[in-house]
Amino acid sequence: MNAVAEGGEEKKRLPSLGDLLLCTVKTIHPHCAFVTLNEYDGLEGMIHISEISSSWIKNIRSHVKEGKIIVCKVMRVDEEKGYINLSIRRVTEFDRREKFNSAKRAMRVERMMNYISKRLGATKSDVLRIVELLGREFTEAYFAFEEAARNGPKALTEKKVPQEWAEAIAQEASKNISFPLVTLSGTLTISSPAPDGVVQVRSVLKELKKAGLSVRYISAPKYTVSVEDVDYKSAERKLKSVTDAAIKKIDELGGSGEFEQQKKK
Repeated sequence: MNAVAEGGEEKKRLPSLGDLLLCTVKTIHPHCAFVTLNEYDGLEGMIHISEISSSWIKNIRSHVKEGKIIVCKVMRVDEEKGYINLSIRRVTEFDRREKFNSAKRAMRVERMMNYISKRLGATKSDVLRIVELLGREFTEAYFAFEEAARNGPKALTEKKVPQEWAEAIAQEASKNISFPLVTLSGTLTISSPAPDGVVQVRSVLKELKKAGLSVRYISAPKYTVSVEDVDYKSAERKLKSVTDAAIKKIDELGGSGEFEQQKKK
């Protein structure tokens, strides 16, 4: 949070030690590079040549290019002079990838919040207040949008997000966020000795398809059945409940059934 110095001069917001920052390379010198801190209103930082790579550097320009966006780690902050020393070599590949992904998520939130604010007639300060609230309650505002897409406005109102905002966020999230589906499958063995046993089996298989399961013939009396859902637990519950119902029905008709779920890899 910004602070105001004596005399009314506003101090610039500074990063903290260990922060991972998106930076744009501004100028390159023989023994260092200067970058702008993209998330801090144009603040600059310096990367000494010793913090660019763990290996020996013959030419610094082989490792950094002007205009390139990079991820840096904050190594030192001089609040009095405003100096910020950064490192590239201390950023792991995982950290680098996650920082870029986080930035992409933040951009998606900004776009969605722009639509929402126009629809609600909200001010910029209103938007910032809600985004900060979502960030506190869900680690990142984007994760709040994901929760709303999965579980509706209630997922947000439980975290004290105003009802009007919760409903608008859930609506926008459902239009813009999709989740990769999980597929589970298994083998259903089903048969009936009755004179019309084939008809009974077909009837049970038809019920499986109506319930949203995919059915593929292997060889009598075995069939592969599968289901898609948003997560593993939901898919497993659905697969079990539908196949249990199918087995119960064929048992009541005098036949028999058994289901074996394919093991999770």
